[in-house]
Amino acid sequence: MKNELYFYYRKYPKSEITDYYKLLFQKHFGPGHFINENNSLAYLQNECSKLKKTKYQDLYEYLGNEYVRINLVPYLNNNLNLKNLNKFFINSSSFINNKDSFINNLNVLSAFLIEIGFKKDIVLNTFINYETLGYPPVHHSQNYKNNYNPAYRVIKSGFINDDLRFIQMIQYLSQLSSSNPTFISIYNNYKHLNNMLERTKELYPITIIPADTIIDPNQPNNNLFEKTRDLILNIQDTSQYRVYNNHKYDLVTINKNKAFVIFTGLERISKKINPFIHKSIFINLEANKDDKVLNNIKYNSDLII
Repeated sequence: MKNELYFYYRKYPKSEITDYYKLLFQKHFGPGHFINENNSLAYLQNECSKLKKTKYQDLYEYLGNEYVRINLVPYLNNNLNLKNLNKFFINSSSFINNKDSFINNLNVLSAFLIEIGFKKDIVLNTFINYETLGYPPVHHSQNYKNNYNPAYRVIKSGFINDDLRFIQMIQYLSQLSSSNPTFISIYNNYKHLNNMLERTKELYPITIIPADTIIDPNQPNNNLFEKTRDLILNIQDTSQYRVYNNHKYDLVTINKNKAFVIFTGLERISKKINPFIHKSIFINLEANKDDKVLNNIKYNSDLII
């Protein structure tokens, strides 16, 4: 929980107490319940007609493992269907009694807010007031609205499919500098990752290096990345990267004009590699939601897809 809050804090440092409370509320209760389908579509369409361009936003952001916020501006920019989004929204609205875990997490949140600098008496009084009111849904603070222009719908994370994951990653890559190769790690064993990366190759020049090719199994302490990192990081026109593949050594050519060098599966090998990675992407999978090691990697990543 604390790692998750720090992830949010790094992304939205101007959040107020009410914004953190809203994050926790949506994590446990989603979009709410008793939503009228026709009214919600009309309201969504009306809201979208008034949206202004904003700086980069992720297409979606996880609220724990159960729900996500779909940001409307990138959703529209990618010509995605509003009727589908409204159906996801409707089908995500149900009352689930998560009140006990919500209250437990409020205690964690209270300590966290004090730790990052909010005054203790204000935090405690705010939460006492929410308790008195029966823990109501709330709006974002004016400070949050001014800085981040929130416009989103909360839906169940199960509606995030391969196409949305792909758009999330492509959007992120599009706003990174490509003057020199950017080294990116992609964490988690996602069964469709290879397909996603092949689709990415159609849009961006990338080099893909699986983690299991940079360790010689006959010499487990012989980390080939360590031996060649200076050559890679001081690339001129091209560099040949020695990898172990199918019981033999191969050379992978990395061109300076290739925007991204993507490593997959680094969570399975030495952490010494991590300082040489510029950006990290974590693939959120339901099967790994209780894995503490992977959750730590997840909330220290730059992007969760």
